[in-house]
Amino acid sequence: MISARVGSIQHLIGYTDRQYIVPTFQRSYAWVDRMWEDLWEDINRYLDPSFRNREHFFGVIVLMPLRDTNRKLQRYLILDGQQRLITVCLLLAALRDSVPKDSENKSQFSDRINTFLFLRSWPLEREPQSKLMLTPSDHESFENILFERETKTKNLLSKAYLYFRQKINESLNTDFELFLAAEVILNNFQLVSILLAPDEDPFPVISSINSRGMMMQEEDLAIVRKFSPDPRLMALIASGESQTQEFKVGACRNPHTGRHDNGMRDNITKAVAAFMNTDGGTLVIGVADDGTIIGIEKEYGIANRGKANWDGYELFLRDMLDNSLSVAAAFQYFKIKRHTLQGHDIAQIQVNPAPEPAFVNGKLYVRAGAQSKELPGPDLIAYVNGRWGN
Repeated sequence: MISARVGSIQHLIGYTDRQYIVPTFQRSYAWVDRMWEDLWEDINRYLDPSFRNREHFFGVIVLMPLRDTNRKLQRYLILDGQQRLITVCLLLAALRDSVPKDSENKSQFSDRINTFLFLRSWPLEREPQSKLMLTPSDHESFENILFERETKTKNLLSKAYLYFRQKINESLNTDFELFLAAEVILNNFQLVSILLAPDEDPFPVISSINSRGMMMQEEDLAIVRKFSPDPRLMALIASGESQTQEFKVGACRNPHTGRHDNGMRDNITKAVAAFMNTDGGTLVIGVADDGTIIGIEKEYGIANRGKANWDGYELFLRDMLDNSLSVAAAFQYFKIKRHTLQGHDIAQIQVNPAPEPAFVNGKLYVRAGAQSKELPGPDLIAYVNGRWGN
């Protein structure tokens, strides 16, 4: 079911437990000078007292919720509208950083802006996560800006940030004017948020929006078409690897040699164990790290020579996990499902947390960001005692 609502930018990004993710195969940030200038002129117009209480339509954003095992964080894939949302975050960061360091309002204003840029500290991290996750090619530069790190990278993200810093320094002379500009962005600017169901094909919705004048580039429409066969799985792949999901090109066949590789099998077992020992997650086999669909068909004959098809492959995965994981009745904590995408078979293993440690050859693995990590002796004991008790 599709739902739509009109709301302020503050309503969209004001939640502390919601994260918005740009699809990994989406184009990089692409706004340029004329678009930044249009936005800046709109903000200045609404700084005028005669416009102060008026609303400004800022566009449409199309979201699809991601269903994973993380119950503390709701993640959404941004299928349309990501360029304007990125720009808003850059502008908010520019306003935050324009307050003089010796201003008595610096800390209070920074804290307010940061509530819209960062998630609350979950899980316990050394530094917060940004609410907006960009594509791999853009995200490091984006976070450098948000975290006020020095960087020599020159791209459209840094150019947009510097453009707004310059405009702010030229026209906003007091702390009050900076605060007011932020409030205009957060409260006066309105978005139509269209929320799709997890299994909804987004192409008809976005192509309909496109036909009404809110033009997307053809390359963006081509990306959206990819979701049609299996929207839920494509959304998961498009959101990239994370604490609760990982991609593997295969489970037994080395893609370079074409031969059986025990190391790949071990990597599958470690990943499943790590999910069991943390908060659960999803392992997708037949997909490269960057989200490219590889498929598993070439593994069928290697995984099970007597039954070189999906049934034999599923049996191979089940036997491998049951025999490698120390947890009793390991099969209770994972489900294996077959998908077909872009003409290739894909295996999805949905993993639930286990009620006891799941060791692999006497070693304990847990999730640490987007990878599985082995815990050494002292850390292992502390983790086991803290999670499962003595």
